[in-house]
Amino acid sequence: MPVEARRGHFDAHLEQALLRQSLILPDHHDPNYRHLGHVHYQTSTITSPDLQPPSTLTGKFMDKLKAILPVYFPTLLDWDEKSPFVKFLAVTSIPMVLLLTLTLPVVELRDEEEESIVDPTEQDPGQLPIITVGGEEDTINKYDGWCRTATTTQMLLAPIFFAAVVTSAAQQGYLAIVGAFILGVSLSLLVRRFSTEERPPRFYGALCFVGFLVAITWIFLVANEVVSILQAFGMIFGVSDAILGLTIFAMGNSLGDLVANITIARMGFPRMAFSACFGGPLLNMLLGVGISGTYMTAKTGTPIPLEISPTLFVSMIGVLLTLLTAIIVVPRNGYMMGRSWGWFLLGVYLVCTIVNVLIEVMTSKSDH
Repeated sequence: MPVEARRGHFDAHLEQALLRQSLILPDHHDPNYRHLGHVHYQTSTITSPDLQPPSTLTGKFMDKLKAILPVYFPTLLDWDEKSPFVKFLAVTSIPMVLLLTLTLPVVELRDEEEESIVDPTEQDPGQLPIITVGGEEDTINKYDGWCRTATTTQMLLAPIFFAAVVTSAAQQGYLAIVGAFILGVSLSLLVRRFSTEERPPRFYGALCFVGFLVAITWIFLVANEVVSILQAFGMIFGVSDAILGLTIFAMGNSLGDLVANITIARMGFPRMAFSACFGGPLLNMLLGVGISGTYMTAKTGTPIPLEISPTLFVSMIGVLLTLLTAIIVVPRNGYMMGRSWGWFLLGVYLVCTIVNVLIEVMTSKSDH
C-alpha cells in the first residue's frame, strides 16, 4: 500500500486495533454498537403488529432499560457470548464505567464511515449523522451520536467532580465545590435549553475540552490512589519507595505507552513510536517537575532541596548512557535500529534495575 494511502487509513486502523483489544467493552466498529458513548434511541415507522410498543409497565421498563443499557452499562452487552472470566470482569467494572459515563463527556464527531451510511438527502445540514440499524420493515433505531440526558448529567457532575478532587488534594478551598455546583447547573441548563432529543447544541464540539479536563482529573485521582496502595504494600513488606518506583510503579506507569508504541510500530509507523518513547518521558519530566516545582516555590518562597540518592544516580547514568549511545550509533547505522540495538537497550535496563535493587537491599540491611 502506498505511504499516502496508508497514512490516510491510519486513524481508523489504529482505533480499530486498540478498541478490539478490550475484553469487557463491545466492539465500536460493530454496526449494532456504533452509537456507544452517547445514544439517542427513537422508535418510528412500525409496520408489523408484532412490533407495537409495549403497553404493560414491565414492558415499558424493559424497553427503557434496553435503551439506556448501551450508554451506562456497556460492559453487559453481549452477555451470553462472554466467558465466565469476562463476565466477572464486566460486572466488577460496572461502578467505574458508570462513574466515567456520568462525569466524562465524550464528543463523537462525524467520520467517513458514517457519512457513507447516511443518505444526504434525508439529513439536515446541522444534524449529526443518523445510523439506521435494521430493515425498512422493522423497527428503526436511530443513533446519531447524541444523548441529551447523558450530556446534561455530565455537565452537572463534571465541575463538581473536578472541584472535589482538586480541593481534596489541596486540603483547602472547599467552598469551590459550591461554585462548581452553580457552574454545573448553569451548564446543564444551557445544554438543555439549546438542544433537543435529536440535535445537540451548537457548542457541542467545545465539550471535548471539558472531557479533556475531566480525563486529566481522573488520571490524577487514580494515580494518587495507586501510589498510596504501593506505599502501603511497601510498608507491609518492608520495601523502600525507591524500589517500588523503579520497578512496579514504573512498569505500571509505562504499560499504556508500551502497548500504544508497539501497536503504532507494527502498523508501519516506527518513527512515531520511537519519537513517543522520548517525548513521553520528556513531557513528564519537564512539565511534571516544572509545573509542580514552580507552584511549590511560588507558594513557599523557598527553593526545593533535591537529594540525589544512589538509586537515582544509577538511573540517571543509565538514561544518559542510552541517549549518548543513540546519538552515536543510530546516525552511523543510517538511522536504522536493528535487533542488536534493542537487545542493548534491554540489557542496560536490566543492569540498572538489578544494581538499584542490590543497592537498596544493602542499604536496608545496613540500617537494621
